[in-house]
Amino acid sequence: MPLLWIRVDPKGEHFLNSLVEQPDYMFIEQLLDKNVNGQIEAIDYLSKRPSIQICETFERILENTQMFYRVRVRILYVLAKISLENYIGFQRVIQFFIKKFCVQSSTVIKPNDFNFINYFLQKNSIEALSFTNPSIVKKYNGRTVRSANIICAFMINILRFNDNSMNSFSDSEYISNVIKGLARPLIEISQRKVKEDNMMNENGIKIEDNDNDIEDHDSINMMNDSIKIEEHDLEDNPFFYDDLQNEEPSSSSSDSTNTLNYVDIAVKEVERYRLLDMVFPSHENKITESALYLLGKLAISNCISLKKETLLSLSEYPNAYSVRK
Repeated sequence: MPLLWIRVDPKGEHFLNSLVEQPDYMFIEQLLDKNVNGQIEAIDYLSKRPSIQICETFERILENTQMFYRVRVRILYVLAKISLENYIGFQRVIQFFIKKFCVQSSTVIKPNDFNFINYFLQKNSIEALSFTNPSIVKKYNGRTVRSANIICAFMINILRFNDNSMNSFSDSEYISNVIKGLARPLIEISQRKVKEDNMMNENGIKIEDNDNDIEDHDSINMMNDSIKIEEHDLEDNPFFYDDLQNEEPSSSSSDSTNTLNYVDIAVKEVERYRLLDMVFPSHENKITESALYLLGKLAISNCISLKKETLLSLSEYPNAYSVRK
């Protein structure tokens, strides 16, 4: 019988760090074994030298319901970080989410139904996307696709149409992950707009000033759930690209408009959840804590401005300790 793979100290009986050098096909065989520790070791090694074959193996493991859920969660984080010439990992994560948690043959998100395994897959799918490189740019036949725009629109769509009315469990941790996951792509979009505007100014091209500062978050009106995404200029950036066939506007003017709308819409949705968290508090105001995390990140990156009085009021009792700190 041929040697399938090699592992050092498989039972963890010794205090040591080991490095195993073996061909990729041996790590793939180890990944297909039923030993969870061996599977995680194989994932860690294979993630350092990704290829199309390895990524396809990851996808098969991710779809396999017989695999231990932590192994599948680990693969979500690995896929979200992979970007090859002909393979974009975060797109596969979004496809998995849509297949698993959306109505069949559509992108309409199902009402939350948190059983043990599905909850961790759903929550970690969103968190994994927050680790995706937001500056990935792919061009196909003149079409430009940016990862930050796709992820932002995807997460905004989840916030807008999240339905936990029929669920027996709280979705505060899940929503908190979505809100925090918006920080990195929103900052990337805003910074890209600033760079493009600076380049246009250096070239002597006159551009219109867009006020992207939001002074008073308490005055933002709660958005109507029936409003469609297209009405907020997201039609050029649908939250799911089918095999990267959709086109994103390449002109600087339209891109600036989309940038402004992404930050504006995201802040309005987050503010809606923060206000709801004041009326129907989550455990330790988890949603408010996440909202402050996102708004703070955006403020530090000069995407928005915050009122000092509002922050001081949130730092006082009876707000939860997690909010005040």
